[in-house]
Amino acid sequence: MLRISLLSLVLLGFGFFALASTNAACTVTTVEGEGEEGEGEGEGDPGEGEGEGEGEGEGGETVCDDGLDNDGNGFTDCEDFACQDTFPGCQETDCGDGVDNDGNGFTDCDDFACAGNGTVPPNAACIVDTAVSIQSIQDGTNGNVFTVTTDPVVVTAVKIAGSGNITVFVQEPDGVTSGGHTYPEFAGVGVFIKNDQVATLGAASGVAVGDCVTMTGKVTEFSGLTQLSFLTAFDDSNGCGGGVTPTVKTIGSVNDTGADNEKFEGVLVEFDDVDQADDVINGDFHLSDGTDQIFVNDFLLAAPPTTANGTHFASVAGVLTEFDAQDGTVHFDLEPRLASDFVQ
Repeated sequence: MLRISLLSLVLLGFGFFALASTNAACTVTTVEGEGEEGEGEGEGDPGEGEGEGEGEGEGGETVCDDGLDNDGNGFTDCEDFACQDTFPGCQETDCGDGVDNDGNGFTDCDDFACAGNGTVPPNAACIVDTAVSIQSIQDGTNGNVFTVTTDPVVVTAVKIAGSGNITVFVQEPDGVTSGGHTYPEFAGVGVFIKNDQVATLGAASGVAVGDCVTMTGKVTEFSGLTQLSFLTAFDDSNGCGGGVTPTVKTIGSVNDTGADNEKFEGVLVEFDDVDQADDVINGDFHLSDGTDQIFVNDFLLAAPPTTANGTHFASVAGVLTEFDAQDGTVHFDLEPRLASDFVQ
């Protein structure tokens, strides 16, 4: 989870663009929601009532000053990105005065409008044109700058939704690190590409695991998961050198209460000598090492696993993701990508 103040997204990437009227005084009470029509991961343990699914975006707040959640997405008036994206009453009017002009709880570079997402001219101080490391995005040293261009990174996972939205995970190549971190701490991040952006982003339409790419986009969060979205560039690169090897971790170090979970959010990890702890329900189950458990989600898999409760695995690999519940509880899940990520 990025530890800076950002108007995030409550849609894994994503859901915006809707018509609404203006409201001059809105107060943000939550930092979720990025906007774009997006696919929400909706990860969670059905037994815990979290559920799973690919929710399709914000439907669109129809009025921005009535105190109602018109589109039923959990965000009211200026809390809804549909209002933040288009209407001046829900936007910052001066990106360098140190004042929260629109009263939405986000000031200057912390407000999406100042990164060129609204009607006011973007503040150059809110935009970075040079390459930045994934580590600087994930550990917060990138500060309040929204728009970044990454250095060459490796694609570790790809999910193409039925809507055409694409979720990608990328990671610094093996051994590449910055900021004094031990690789691969803070080296992975999620990327959301909206369906109507794909055609304008050359390498996006054929993106595959193992590709070396650079990209330009806005740093956002979706339910605790740091990601890049609102992309303006997604290009092939030859600067990655090696690929990415899963890092072996213990379940207890990166699960919901693990001390290293934030460091490895978005990173390709592996758990060894583990057992399936319950039946597969809606493609999901828990994995146990005899002491600790972690939730395994099939969001990235083309087909859900068919193994049974008690199945022993020599190893299970996948991307570690964060998907926090609306009640504020923090949840870290393992997202296998391929059938070959399960080794018996």
